[in-house]
Amino acid sequence: DIESVKIMESRKDIEAEVVSVKDLIGIKKLAIPPYQRPYRWSTKNERQLLEDILMSKNAGKKNYRIGSVILHDNVENGTLDLVDGQQRITTLFLLQNACSAAID
Repeated sequence: DIESVKIMESRKDIEAEVVSVKDLIGIKKLAIPPYQRPYRWSTKNERQLLEDILMSKNAGKKNYRIGSVILHDNVENGTLDLVDGQQRITTLFLLQNACSAAID
């Protein structure tokens, strides 16, 4: 149908790439859009993510993939909206800030 064709045409510019978490959380215009649910991860979720990262490192893996993160280029606001991966990225951002504060 016509609507499906329009959707497919608008998706021609979709790009995928592997980036480091450091680069991702360093994006100045990264934003959480208002339609996203609030941060809800429990200590258990946070611990699981950190344990997975440590297990990967202890297994000799050079890199750990946290999974897909989807960003939307919001031209109206000039931001990159975090559409998927908010809980993981927010957890890692908070951890980075806590570590930085502890070092200062």
